[in-house]
Amino acid sequence: MKIPKLLLQLGFALFAFSVAAHAQTEDLDYSSGSQGEDGALSFPSPLNINSYGLAIAGDSTRNEVVVFGGYDSSWNLSSATWVWTKENGWEEKFPENSPPARSDALMCYDSNRKEIILYGGWSQNGQLNDTWVWDGEDWQQKAQENPPSIYFWNSAMVYDAARQRAVIISPNYYGSVNMYFWDGTSWTQESTSMPSTNVYNFSAAYDAKNEKIVLLTSYGETLLYDGISWVKSETPTTPIGSSYYYYSNRNNLAYDPVSQTIIYFGSSGGGGNYYNYYGNDTWAWDGDKWEELTPDRAPSLRQGQAVAGIGNGVVLIGGWMDYNWEYYMENTQLYGSTEFWDGENWNYSSGGICDIDMNEKEDGVWRYSSITIPKGMVVRFTKNERNSPVQWLASGHVEIDGIVDVSGERGENFYSYYYNNNAPTNSVGNIAKGGVGGFDGGRGGFRFQDSESYAGMPGVGPGGGMPGFNNTGSQESYGKPGGFTGSADSTGAIISTYGNTYLQPLVGGSGGGGSASSDSVDGVSGGGGGGAILIASTRDITINGRILANGGDSGSIDYQSGYPNYNYFYAASGSGSGGAIRLVGDRVIGKGSLRARGGNNNYYFSDGQLIATTGRIRIEAYERDLANSPSNFPPPFQAPPIQTSPIKDHGNLRVVSVDGENVEEPPSGDLDSPDVVFDAPGTVKIVVIGQNVPDGTRIKVRITLKGDAVVSEPVSLANGQAEFNLNVPAGEGTIQAYSIRSLSYTDEDGGDSQPQS
Repeated sequence: MKIPKLLLQLGFALFAFSVAAHAQTEDLDYSSGSQGEDGALSFPSPLNINSYGLAIAGDSTRNEVVVFGGYDSSWNLSSATWVWTKENGWEEKFPENSPPARSDALMCYDSNRKEIILYGGWSQNGQLNDTWVWDGEDWQQKAQENPPSIYFWNSAMVYDAARQRAVIISPNYYGSVNMYFWDGTSWTQESTSMPSTNVYNFSAAYDAKNEKIVLLTSYGETLLYDGISWVKSETPTTPIGSSYYYYSNRNNLAYDPVSQTIIYFGSSGGGGNYYNYYGNDTWAWDGDKWEELTPDRAPSLRQGQAVAGIGNGVVLIGGWMDYNWEYYMENTQLYGSTEFWDGENWNYSSGGICDIDMNEKEDGVWRYSSITIPKGMVVRFTKNERNSPVQWLASGHVEIDGIVDVSGERGENFYSYYYNNNAPTNSVGNIAKGGVGGFDGGRGGFRFQDSESYAGMPGVGPGGGMPGFNNTGSQESYGKPGGFTGSADSTGAIISTYGNTYLQPLVGGSGGGGSASSDSVDGVSGGGGGGAILIASTRDITINGRILANGGDSGSIDYQSGYPNYNYFYAASGSGSGGAIRLVGDRVIGKGSLRARGGNNNYYFSDGQLIATTGRIRIEAYERDLANSPSNFPPPFQAPPIQTSPIKDHGNLRVVSVDGENVEEPPSGDLDSPDVVFDAPGTVKIVVIGQNVPDGTRIKVRITLKGDAVVSEPVSLANGQAEFNLNVPAGEGTIQAYSIRSLSYTDEDGGDSQPQS
């Protein structure tokens, strides 16, 4: 629908005169087409404090978690009391009495007296040694004599229900431990021996089933206390690798009454890797041994988190997420991440990173009444089988104060010096996935001694980067970046283009090429291409947070073997190209930012041709204040909204048979379990059909191979079908089909109105 020019000018004049009165309230002419069929998309507000230094305890009677102190979001000492329940999430309490602000206090729940005990901590003036109790409504300070004298950063407090006393455990470094017992009115001290001198930054919890205190050291030792003495378990497995010093491990154990086991959540140290602080492993202690669990989903990688048991499960709180600088810009806090363990799986509650399963919508389209993403959380997505882009339609307002992320995954980095002849296999099978609607990075090459080839695989997508193909450690070893504006040859030069500024059809970025391997070390995956997202609202879209569709960074290998066969090898994969962001509404406003940058490269030297291309951003609205944000990258294309549905069915292509063998729908594209296996190399017939694609549309097929990619000449679709005869060598690869056609639009105010291919 076209708007008369005079009416358009009058409307803008009216808005300029009365913007304060009508901002975000006046309903303009655009409609997203949503009737709110999927309800409102909203999330509970997260815990608004740091997880660092807080005191935490689970109240199994009231089924709630209590958190006190620590640091607020501005890193000031806190005296806030927060309570979490599964039904209501987090709520700050304002009791009549409260302990002074502090960090690193000890807390546990006294199930006999139905109260939480808090002891000591650090104030801005030094160490505290006061004792307080929380009855569910208010704090009360307890008079005491001879309070415990402990080092809070290496102490823990648990409640021993069998003996009805709180126990503070404070080991020293010489194989002994000071223990303090609270009977409800006073502290008493006892010293005893401990069968380990490695008790640093440990976790402790009470095993109600076996009536013992369980202590897990940061070196992976399991120590048990039966109320009289400590013994060391001889369990052959442990959640933490031996000789591993994890500096923040105090609150990683909690008793789960559902499974009647002690749950550990955190990092396993990568089998003894001192530097691997981030983790999301889940383990259970049954009284005799540790067992690693495999829940359906795992919370995001983190460190410095805390867990607490309540009457019906275990609650996981906070932690620092695995590094992503985009998440920390503009002081976005992720510390309030909260997950609930129900005895079998982790369930998202609030804050942190929430992954939405795209399998809920085969076409990727949700029709909401409104969308609200609070500050302090990141919304990400897991792909469905068709790799549909995200398409959010709303009948009401959209407000994004947190982060919505459809970025591609980064390639892995492998940095190691080995003083033997047996280098481990790098994670060659871990392909960096493209964001939803985007394309995966190419797999790194298998080491030559296993595969007799150094070559990696090209990135997936129409602009997939070429791979590294030899072990010289020069550019021939490097994977090339993916391109959103075009695919590139082995030198990085652009040879073809895809997509258009209208982002119709909505398509993401292409993956970077995988790096070559060496004789003994596998290559690494290229970065995944940025995904694609459309958000359309009948009302206003306000972005004070971020929408990210970045390409994944490249991975790298930096490997040096030692005596007697010295060898050094460096190679890097290609980064993924940026994806696509399209916003359509009455107004698109706010102080946030939109980013669809290409991934960063891990190359030793700079070359302008080795930079992944940016994606595309488009804003369609009558008022487009967000387009002026200096943090947007690349700058958005702008236009008023086109008065038709923001979703168009541009059809799709299917590879239905290869070499006479039918391809199941949908194909997996998984190199580890190919959809089709050929008997021998040679010329094969590839049949592609179009669904809702006009006859005469030109179709191309791209075949990725180790070290190379083959692109067919275009074939016109006839009777909904196109056939190709291409030479396919022995080995493994992927087949991709895409169309080439022109789409023409006209923007009313002189925007990007030229036809695009």
